[in-house]
Amino acid sequence: MPTPSMPCKLQDVSAYFTNDEIRDLVYKAFQVWPCYYQLQAMKAIFSGKDVIGCAPTGASKTLSFWIAMLMAKKAKLTQQKVLVISPLNLLAKQNVDILLQAGFQALLLTGETFSAKLLGQIESGKYDVCVTNPEMLVGKKAVQETFQKPRIANKLLEVVLNEGHTVDQWADFCLNYKHIGDIHYTIPGDIPFYVASATLPPNLLPDVQDILNLQDELTELILYLNDRPDINLAVQTLVAPAKSYHDLDFLFPDGFTEDSPLPPKFLIFFDNTKETIDAGMDIPNIKFIGQYGVTATLPTIFQCFGRAAHGLGICADAVLWVEKKDTTEVRDKKIQRQPTAAITFLALTVPTTFAPPSTTVTTAPSASAITAPSTSAITAPSISATAATIPSTSATTPSSTSATAVPSAPSTTVNATHLVASKLKPKTLAVASKSNHLLCKPGEGCERCKAVDTQECCDICNPEYFEKYSVTYVKPKVTRQAYVKKLTDEVKATQEFKDLQRAIFSWCQDNAPKKLSPYMIASIRAQSFLSEPMINRIIKCAYARKLTGVDQLIKETNWHCDWAQELGPSLIDLLLKHLPLDDPEDLDELKDELSATIGDPNLISLEFFLQSIGYIQPKKQAPKWKRKLVSTKSNPPPKTTARC
Repeated sequence: MPTPSMPCKLQDVSAYFTNDEIRDLVYKAFQVWPCYYQLQAMKAIFSGKDVIGCAPTGASKTLSFWIAMLMAKKAKLTQQKVLVISPLNLLAKQNVDILLQAGFQALLLTGETFSAKLLGQIESGKYDVCVTNPEMLVGKKAVQETFQKPRIANKLLEVVLNEGHTVDQWADFCLNYKHIGDIHYTIPGDIPFYVASATLPPNLLPDVQDILNLQDELTELILYLNDRPDINLAVQTLVAPAKSYHDLDFLFPDGFTEDSPLPPKFLIFFDNTKETIDAGMDIPNIKFIGQYGVTATLPTIFQCFGRAAHGLGICADAVLWVEKKDTTEVRDKKIQRQPTAAITFLALTVPTTFAPPSTTVTTAPSASAITAPSTSAITAPSISATAATIPSTSATTPSSTSATAVPSAPSTTVNATHLVASKLKPKTLAVASKSNHLLCKPGEGCERCKAVDTQECCDICNPEYFEKYSVTYVKPKVTRQAYVKKLTDEVKATQEFKDLQRAIFSWCQDNAPKKLSPYMIASIRAQSFLSEPMINRIIKCAYARKLTGVDQLIKETNWHCDWAQELGPSLIDLLLKHLPLDDPEDLDELKDELSATIGDPNLISLEFFLQSIGYIQPKKQAPKWKRKLVSTKSNPPPKTTARC
C-alpha cells in the first residue's frame, strides 16, 4: 500500500483531524493543552499553506512548531521532518531541549556542532527536527547541498522561521537573512513556510513576504492582537545623566547587603547590546522589565517588554526610560524653532496610513457562538483587512475599545499620553476576542489565554504605583582634580615605586572579595573594584602628597563613595606608610635649593614655590596675540584731534 502524502493545497484538514484529536495528540506528547491559535496555524500548514502568525509574547508559539509533525506521524505521511530556522543559537538550543525532553530526535546544527558526520545522519533520516540558523542554511554550501537532495527534501513537512520579524530588521547587518527565501527554490517541492513572531506590524508584512517569496493566494495570515494586559507600562524621563545609570539605583537601594532579601527577578535592556534575549527567549517569573533608552524600532521595545510575566497568573511592570531630548515637549520646541518650510516638509513626509497586504487574514471567531463542547472542527472565518491609521496627537483614554495603530518609529510614541495611556501595541490586522480562552477549552476556558487585567494599568491611570521606580538625584558639585605631574621613568624604576605598586595590588586582592562575588573576580579580576587607570592616578597623587584623607581620595579618583568611606582609610594608611608626608624642614631645604638656583630668594613667591613642588597647577599663559589685544584695550592710544 503506498504511503499517503501531504494533503493537497488549500484542502480542508477536517477530513483528517478534528480539534479534539489534535489536542489529544499534543497533550500526550508534551503534557500541554494547545491553544486555538496553535490549532489554526497547524491546520493551515497541514493543508499545505504558507502561514504568517502573530501572537502575544508568552503565547507558546514554539509549541505550534511541532503539532504538524505529530499530525503527520499519526497519519503516517511521508513528510514528517521539520526544519526550524532560529535567529539565535541560544534560542535554538532551547527548542532542541524541549524536543529531547519529550522523547523526539532533535538536532542543533550550528557552526560549533557542524561536521560531515552530522550531515550524514541528517541524510539518513535519523532526526525528526533540525534546528539551525540562517548563517548555516544560507551561508554554508555543504548544508545547502544536503537539504537540496531529494532524499531529504521529500521528507520535509514544513520550514519554520522563528522570530520572523528579524527577517526584515536584521537584514541590514546580516546578509544571510535577505536570502532565506531562496530555499523556496533551492529545496525541491512545495514545502510550507511557517513564520512566527509577536511583533509583525502591517508595514512589515509585505517586506517579510517579499523576502521569503510567499505568494498572497497561498499564504494565510493568522494575526492576533499582541496586547499584554498583564504587563503594566510606564515611561519615565531620566533625572540623572544617562551614562551615570543613577536612575537604576532603586534596584539595589542604599544599605543592600548579602543578607538582604533578594529583589524580584528583573531584566534591563540597554541600547549598546544587540537584540539577543529579546528575540524570543523564554525566561520564567520575570516581574520587572526595563528598557534603558529608546531603541530603533517600536517592535523591539515590546519584544523586550514581552519577556516579562511568563507564567500563569503572573503580572509584571515595564518601564521605558527616555532622555529629555526624546520627549514630545523638547521635540515640539525644536519644531517651533525650525523654519516654516522645514515644518511643512516634515508634515508631508509622515505617512498617514499603512497599506496592508492583499492576503487572507484569519481571526478567531467569537466564543459566544459556541453553545456546547463539540468534536467538530472550528472553522475560522475570513475578514477583510482594514487600513491602520496613525493616531492623532489627542490622548486616548485607557477605557477606549477602539483599535489604535502605532507609528513606525518609537520617537513619536515616547510621549506618555500616546505610549502608556492608550497602551499601544504594534498594530496587527486582526483583533482577537477576549473570550478566545473558551475556544481553547470550551466550557471552563484556557488559563493561558484568559486575559488578566491588572488594576495598575499604566502610569497615567495609577501614577502612585510607579513611584517606587523613581529616584531622587542631586546634581553633584563639580570639583576640579588637582594637577599632578607625570612620573618620570627614573621614578618608576626605583624600588620605592615598585614596592608601592605591589602593595596596592595586594591590597586590592585582599579587599575585592568584600565587594565583588567570586564569579566576578574570576572573570574580570579586580578591575571593577579598582581599575588600573585609577591605581595609576592614586600612585601619582601619592607622590604629589595629595592623598591625606578619604575626601581627597574620592575627589582625586572618583571612586565609589560608599566603598571609599569603608575601605579608604586602610588604603590611605598604606600610602602614608610607603610615602610619608614631607616634614617642614624638608620643604625649607627644597626652598633653599630653589633659591640658590635662581640666585635671588626674594623672587620666589608662594605660588611659584607650590607650583615647583607640584601642589598646584601652573597657570597657562594666554597666546601672544590675545595678550597684545588685552594690552591694547587696557592702554588705548591717545586720542588725536583733527587739524584744520
